[in-house]
Amino acid sequence: MGATGFGYELAKRFDHSIVPTRAALVPLTFGENELAQYRDLTGIGLPVEAGSNGHRFAGPMLFTHRGISGPAYPADIFLLAAGTGSPE
Repeated sequence: MGATGFGYELAKRFDHSIVPTRAALVPLTFGENELAQYRDLTGIGLPVEAGSNGHRFAGPMLFTHRGISGPAYPADIFLLAAGTGSPE
C-alpha cells in the first residue's frame, strides 16, 4: 500500500524482483485564493489528460479539500468530455 516497506520486504523474501518505485498519484495543494475559488468542487472527480515533458496520459482527477489529486504532476491538465478521450 505504500505506507511502509513491508510489502517490498515480503516480496524480496519470496525472490520476487522489485523495480524502482516513484510517485504515481500526487496531490497538488492550492493556495488560499485557489482554495476559495474551487472549494465547492471538493469530492468531484473527472477524467483529465495530463502532460509533462512531452508525455501525455489520461486518468481520473479528484478535487480535494486541499487542492487536486490524481495523475497530475502538472504542467498541463486538459478536462475531457465524458467518453471522448480527447481534449476539448
